[in-house]
Amino acid sequence: MEATFTEAAFTVLLACELSAPLRDALERAVYNPAHHTWQVRVSAAQEQQLVLLLRRGSARQADREAVSTTPANSSPSDLLPSLPEDELRRGGGAWVSQLPAPWRYVGVWGGNGWELGSWPYQILVHCDLPLRGVYGLATYVAGETAVEVFASREERDVATDRIAVRWWTDNGNGPEGLTSDTYPVPALYRGPYSRWRAVSSYNSVVGEPCTDHASALLDQARDDEDVSGDAMRWVPDG
Repeated sequence: MEATFTEAAFTVLLACELSAPLRDALERAVYNPAHHTWQVRVSAAQEQQLVLLLRRGSARQADREAVSTTPANSSPSDLLPSLPEDELRRGGGAWVSQLPAPWRYVGVWGGNGWELGSWPYQILVHCDLPLRGVYGLATYVAGETAVEVFASREERDVATDRIAVRWWTDNGNGPEGLTSDTYPVPALYRGPYSRWRAVSSYNSVVGEPCTDHASALLDQARDDEDVSGDAMRWVPDG
C-alpha cells in the first residue's frame, strides 16, 4: 500500500530513529509536486509505526518551540493530505477536482439528503484515515479554506452536523423548522445521507403529502428520547 505524507511530516520522519526497513521505504519515497506530498510504499503495520513516530516527533518539536495552542479536538494537520490552493480563485469546482485522495466532496447531509452548502461557492469535504486514527473536515467558502482534524469519525460528523445547520439556515435550502441555534441537532438531520435513511414525504397511511413534513419530524425527533444517531444510521450487512 501507499501512505501519503506532507513535506513537513516527511521531514519530521527523516529526523526520527528508524528501523532499516522503514529507512529504506523513506529513501524510496516518490515526491508528488502537484500536491507537495511524498508517497511511501509500506505495509499497514509499517504505516502505523510511521504515524506513531510522526506523532512523537511532532510533540517533541512543539515542546521545543512553544506550548501548543491547537484546540484539544485537533491533531496535527500534517497527517492529512494537503488541500489544493485556489490562488487564482477559479472556483469550488476546480478546487474539488484537484482534491487528493482520500479527500471527498460531501454534497448532501442528514436523513433525507438535504443539500450541504451552496455549490460552487460553499463546499465541505471529508477525509478518513482510520489506520492513522485521523478524520479530517475542510470547508471552502469563496476561495478561503479551513481544516479541522479529529480523532474519530463520530466527532468529525458532529462538527459537520453543526456546520450543516448553520449553512441550511443561512442559505434557506435545508429542512423547514430549523434555526441556527438548534441544539442538540435532531437525529433525522444528523450524519451522512444514504438512500436507506431517507424518509418518504408522503403519509404512508392515506398517501397524501404532508404540508410541513420536515417540521413534523423535527418535533417528533425532539420529543422522542429513543431516537439516536445510531438508530437512524444504516449499517450495511456483512
